[in-house]
Amino acid sequence: MNRREQTEAFESAARDHAGIVWKIARSFTQTPTDADDLSQEIWLSLWRALPKNRGDAKLSTFIYRVAFNRAVTWSRTKKRRQGAETSLFDEHTTNANPERSQGEIERIEQLYRAIRELKEIDRAILLLSLEERSYEEISETLGISVNAVGARLSRAKGRLQTKLLSIASNE
Repeated sequence: MNRREQTEAFESAARDHAGIVWKIARSFTQTPTDADDLSQEIWLSLWRALPKNRGDAKLSTFIYRVAFNRAVTWSRTKKRRQGAETSLFDEHTTNANPERSQGEIERIEQLYRAIRELKEIDRAILLLSLEERSYEEISETLGISVNAVGARLSRAKGRLQTKLLSIASNE
C-alpha cells in the first residue's frame, strides 16, 4: 500500500467508522480529555496498521480490532486518575444531537459508567452488539465461538442491568 492509498483508506475509515472509535474510547475512559487522548491514539494505531491489513475481514472488523486492542493496552498502562469523574458528554455528544434532554444525557452517562465496569471481553461483546453486529461478526472480530458470544452477551446484559440499577439507586 503506497502513501496515497493509505491516506485514502484512512480518510474513508475516519469518515465511515468514527463512531466505533469514539464508543470504544468512551467505554475505556472516565473523562472527556482521556477519551480524546485515547481516540487520537487509536487513530494513530489505525494509520500505522492500515498497510498491514490483509483485507480478509471487513474494514469495520479490522478497525474494531485495532481500536479495542489499543484501548485495552491504554487502560492497562494508564495510571489511575484521582478525583471526581467528569461528564463524558462534551462537544462530541451534545453537538451530535443538541435536542437531547438532560435526563437522556444522564442515562447515557450511566450506561457508559456501567459498561466501563464490565470485564474487557464483555465490554467488547456488548459494544459490538450495540453496533448491531451479528454473533458471527462478533465471533470473527474477537476470535471466540458463536456460542460463546451468545452466552457471554446474555451474562453481560444481566451484569449491565444490575450495574445500571445499582447506579440509579445510588444517585
